[in-house]
Amino acid sequence: MSRGPNIWEVGADIPIEITLADPETGLGLPGKAALIELTIQRATDSKYWAGLAGWAVVRTVLQPIEVDATNQPGSYAYVLPGLIGNVQEDRYTAHGHIDDAPTIQGDSYETHSSRAIPPVSVYESEPT
Repeated sequence: MSRGPNIWEVGADIPIEITLADPETGLGLPGKAALIELTIQRATDSKYWAGLAGWAVVRTVLQPIEVDATNQPGSYAYVLPGLIGNVQEDRYTAHGHIDDAPTIQGDSYETHSSRAIPPVSVYESEPT
């Protein structure tokens, strides 16, 4: 459980939600999980979440799952598990990257979101 919209208790699971949509129609894009590169970095030591291996110095790409291609197309998720990942009060930054030309115009589309204590900061850079 969280203590607010952007603060999780130590030991609580931290959900990372990603939405991919067609930039012209706004419709969700299903079937893109394999194209998403997700990283989670811890601020205090700059280590990356490496799944069951724990925290690592090297950048580790994680694989989100598609929530429901039929009822929630374009919705993807990953959970930083609280009991082994969220073991100290810290700032975690999730960085998602997808390169799926020509569906997403340009070389890539990146969304960088940080759930801080507080506030929540979201930075988007769209292709030019």
